[in-house]
Amino acid sequence: MGDIKIGDSVIGSDGKPTEVLGVYPQGKKKVYRLTMTDGSSTTACAEHLWSVKTASDKRRNKGWRILQTQEM
Repeated sequence: MGDIKIGDSVIGSDGKPTEVLGVYPQGKKKVYRLTMTDGSSTTACAEHLWSVKTASDKRRNKGWRILQTQEM
């Protein structure tokens, strides 16, 4: 993560490559490995924001929610 620079490509929320427009160093942070229900995984800090909809949310016809890693 520390090697990302402006102009690099990362995977966006739509699953497609997205150009990095800004980098905002925040020092060293603990990172956590998250595994999604489809088996994919990634690493993120506790404050990273995620747009989520659980199976329970879907059954109840609820919309997307924004959660931090530490809330998941």
